[in-house]
Amino acid sequence: MPFLSDLIRFTRNKINVLAKGMESDEHLPDLDTCQLVLNKAQISIHEQDYLDPLPLIDRFKQHLGKPLPYVRTVYLFMPAGILAMSHANFRHTLRHFERPCTLAAYRARLKDSGQVIDWREHGRLVRRLVTQGLLLPVSE
Repeated sequence: MPFLSDLIRFTRNKINVLAKGMESDEHLPDLDTCQLVLNKAQISIHEQDYLDPLPLIDRFKQHLGKPLPYVRTVYLFMPAGILAMSHANFRHTLRHFERPCTLAAYRARLKDSGQVIDWREHGRLVRRLVTQGLLLPVSE
């Protein structure tokens, strides 16, 4: 199984991040004015989607004897659980927070890229990522 080392790395990351006992911060910064940055310690990128093993097993059966095509997946480890998203989706959205960025600048970048996004739902996601410690306020 060529992806076995990646699966082991995912499992190790999952255990290490969740064992740290991350606590969510009840204090929510002013999301309209503060800059946010990704907490890279809580993000892991892997070759496959390991959270849902049945499709992975089906793909493995279909590709017996052949390399398994990559399904690059980004995992966001949070106290409330693990959120998985495609690497392409991550690149088009949350990647913008790799450098400090305000929510207004983030929205402008997404609008400029032509993406159609439900801003109400996306705003809830960003708020959740802040409360779960995945997006950190930048202190000045």
